[in-house]
Amino acid sequence: MQYQESKDAVIEALEGRLPVLPGMRIYSGYASFLWTCAAVCCASYAYLIGTALATLGSTWVAIVGYWVGTLISMALAMLAVGIPSFRTGLDTVDVAKAALGIRGSLILMVGIVLSCAGWGNVVIAMTARSAGMLVGMIGGAGSAAVDERVVEIVALILVAAIWWLASKGPQAVASLSRWCVPGQLLVALILLAFLFVKYSPAGVINAHVPNAQLTALDARLQVTLAIEFGLSNGFTMVPFLGGLTRLVARRTILVTPPILGCATGGGFISGVAAFATAVTGKTDLFTWVSTTTGPMIGAAIMLFLIVANIGALVAFFYLGGISIQQLGPLSRIPWKFTVALLLAPSVIVAFRTQWMIDAVMQLLTYNGVMFVGVTAVLIADYYIVRNAKIDIPHLFSSSRSGRYWYLGGVNWVAMSVIAAVTFCYFELFNPVTLQVAPLFKVAGAAIPLVLVGGVTYLALTRVFTKFGRQESRSNVVVDVEI
Repeated sequence: MQYQESKDAVIEALEGRLPVLPGMRIYSGYASFLWTCAAVCCASYAYLIGTALATLGSTWVAIVGYWVGTLISMALAMLAVGIPSFRTGLDTVDVAKAALGIRGSLILMVGIVLSCAGWGNVVIAMTARSAGMLVGMIGGAGSAAVDERVVEIVALILVAAIWWLASKGPQAVASLSRWCVPGQLLVALILLAFLFVKYSPAGVINAHVPNAQLTALDARLQVTLAIEFGLSNGFTMVPFLGGLTRLVARRTILVTPPILGCATGGGFISGVAAFATAVTGKTDLFTWVSTTTGPMIGAAIMLFLIVANIGALVAFFYLGGISIQQLGPLSRIPWKFTVALLLAPSVIVAFRTQWMIDAVMQLLTYNGVMFVGVTAVLIADYYIVRNAKIDIPHLFSSSRSGRYWYLGGVNWVAMSVIAAVTFCYFELFNPVTLQVAPLFKVAGAAIPLVLVGGVTYLALTRVFTKFGRQESRSNVVVDVEI
């Protein structure tokens, strides 16, 4: 009986908001954590990112710049949420309450749900449409034909499979990632080899999109844009990262797997797609894969990519399910019903896949910008304002005398800084229209704004102490040390 109660406590912690203690954590090996972190970046949208990189200018320079930006922003994301979540065993939203307030942290929950459900449904739509194109090609209708009935059926099957697997908790995420990610990287390597054989290594590496199709002709701006693309990619990991690092058992495997996983996972696949777009002139994944490898091998590769996307999808919806439990009623229902609720809109998406791809991509791009300001505030608050200490019991307290209640449950200093950083980001760089200010060509947008946002937050917190830091009467500070 005691064993069963202990087992139930572990399951409740892994599938809910309770702190995950060291003995409950599932990632004790470097490779397993690396594959899981890479899974979030390895889905089909990595090929879309690569297509966009090819339009920046020199293809290999764009790829290197993208990798550099991803590494930098992933390091910042680790500081902002990865390390605090590891130390406390808590999800991103709960950790962020110390800086944003008990109610203010809900802005992160909204961002997480939009990112998880948004990107997850984009991948569902892309996967289902790829299946429709594959069936059309095998049926002799041609690669451009899409069987919409097949698309709908595949999308619904995907939704059911995601629900079944995500309902099993993070163990399913870890198990799927062990074969999905290595397989996806191997496929990308095979595609690169086919490109080298067909067009020669020099032809591939030196291939560029025609100048008329380039986003920018200025070499400095091309580099800055590539780095900024990488930075944006890393910052979109902010909402996911805490939900993963809370499951890590050892400090020695905490930092490099997320950073390398995101760079090698999404970065390598995006790089192959960028080279393919530049050398073939094709922007559609299905088309250039078939052109490069031939119809039979191309069909086999596309079939594998369709199946392998499940790993990323299960990770998305598991992390989203953890976050929406911040809403009181949802924290008291069984885990499988929480996942089902998050997946409910995906049933509608199954019948509107093309709309999902066309209309939602821009919204998701804008949504990611919010995490630049959040990163600045969380780093400054955790390491400087709080000296890397969080009072865990007060994170779960809605009392107005709680340490993290602030004014109306919201840290308005933090919210003001996040809003100002977001506004300034769009003044420097619009990630959809790609319009840039003169200052952007010199320093980019994200890194300067993280620095300025952090300093501004510290200054305003000092000035408006009674609004910026409302201390409770409790002097007990609890932190789970590993």
